[in-house]
Amino acid sequence: MRGESISVREARRRAKRQQRIMIVEVSDKRAIDASQSQDAMRYTNHSCSPNTVLRIRQGRVEFYALRPIAAGEELTANYGETHHEGTLPCRCGAPNCQGRI
Repeated sequence: MRGESISVREARRRAKRQQRIMIVEVSDKRAIDASQSQDAMRYTNHSCSPNTVLRIRQGRVEFYALRPIAAGEELTANYGETHHEGTLPCRCGAPNCQGRI
């Protein structure tokens, strides 16, 4: 995923004022804000039953398919721990949905 490299502090400040968050923390100090990027991966949504896995490698955000993905199928990843700390309702609709992000 491509985007602007910013501090985690700035990322959290921006996230508080955005309805749609397209930010990934890549370390305890740096984050990638893809909100102004043209990279389609910024639209990868959360799912408790994802079809991709998100990995942080050398400050980069990378997605890997967990299974064959059909053309036009929505790309999803399990976000894992987020700054929402379990306070955001999950609306993924998966049979194993945890209910919160």
